Amino acid sequence: MARTLPKYQYRAVCTHVIDGDTYDLDVDLGLGVTLNVRARLRNVDAPEVYGVKKGSREFALGQDALSAAAEWFGTRQGRCIVRTHKATDGGTWLVEVICEQSGLQLGDTLTMGGHNKAMQPG
Repeated sequence: MARTLPKYQYRAVCTHVIDGDTYDLDVDLGLGVTLNVRARLRNVDAPEVYGVKKGSREFALGQDALSAAAEWFGTRQGRCIVRTHKATDGGTWLVEVICEQSGLQLGDTLTMGGHNKAMQPG
């Protein structure tokens, strides 16, 4: 039997990586109820791939961040734990994404890989 998760933590499967810090997730609410949500990674600001010129440095960095996030989910078959926080005004949930087996957080992986603009100097 799967262990019970703390309040505001849910098992989820990533169905689509939008960009480095935004994902579509099927969140298991329990009792056979699954909710598809768009979620944004909390405390991470990855470079953009939408709304920027395709040949620009920002776009290339955004593609790198998207690839890093897709690889993180891919090595786990999309499965993760999400710890939810307040939704944005637009209804996008702010989440922490965690590997259930190792406890490794996707935000830490992106930050260590240089894909978090909020943590870069200057």
